[in-house]
Amino acid sequence: MDGGSEFMAQFEEACRREEFWECYDGDLDLPSVRKALHAWEGIYNHVRPHQGLAGKTPAEYLAQCHPGMAPMPPAVSYVVNEYKTLLSAPGTC
Repeated sequence: MDGGSEFMAQFEEACRREEFWECYDGDLDLPSVRKALHAWEGIYNHVRPHQGLAGKTPAEYLAQCHPGMAPMPPAVSYVVNEYKTLLSAPGTC
């Protein structure tokens, strides 16, 4: 037993599948990164299902399991526009 390094390698690989910094290759000035990160947060929290939450988004999980903590869901047009912004930003995948 080596302290779980094999497990950690598998865990880290699973977490890296779609992380912001792996996809972002744009300018590293603060306004550019903030804009792209804001769009990514919307997708991550309201669009992208999470295996650890039984296929729910974090927002869906909070609404179901902790309704008092759940944010108001964004309008669909807002999420679509944020996604388009992220995809059209230079240096994103």
